Amino acid sequence: MLDKYQELCPHMCRQYFLIFWQIRLASQDSDERCGTSQKMHICTTRSGCGPASNRMVSVLGCPDPAVHEIAYQYGKNVGIAFQLIDDVLDFTSCSDQMGKPTSADLKLGLATGPVLFACQQFPEMNAMIMRRFSLPGDVDRARQYVLQSDGVQQTTYLAQRYCHEAIREISKLRPSPEREALIQLSEIVLTRDK
Repeated sequence: MLDKYQELCPHMCRQYFLIFWQIRLASQDSDERCGTSQKMHICTTRSGCGPASNRMVSVLGCPDPAVHEIAYQYGKNVGIAFQLIDDVLDFTSCSDQMGKPTSADLKLGLATGPVLFACQQFPEMNAMIMRRFSLPGDVDRARQYVLQSDGVQQTTYLAQRYCHEAIREISKLRPSPEREALIQLSEIVLTRDK
């Protein structure tokens, strides 16, 4: 079943994927659970609108299908990295710095990258994830587990890998100021603080 959704991922916006995941969680019985790698795939591929728009822009600006694919891959990887860093900032920044409340995703019942990685170290988080952090104290306990784990570090590392892949893709284009700007954008994604 996941393979079917993997094919659709590049064309789905974050909201649609979150809806899919929430439906999937709601429909699972206690014996049928997604593995952490499947949950991680869902979280990292939920930013599908950016790559599709990159492909559209490249189609409008260049007739070469190879350039379209490079633009698509670059956008996909930068978009995923951006989302992963956003998930990290939800745990490492203060509300004033972010411009939104921290732990916002937990309060919405969403298990993001840091949570899923923390779940590998603290399996007791599975129950909280399945109930979407709905019991009193779930959000605070989940946040503490994430901060005690290496979930933030693993998510940051994963974002770095996606940015490196984006740079590898865009580096296939001939050198130009535009290519260099896109490389710099990839690096900025990793160092942003809001």
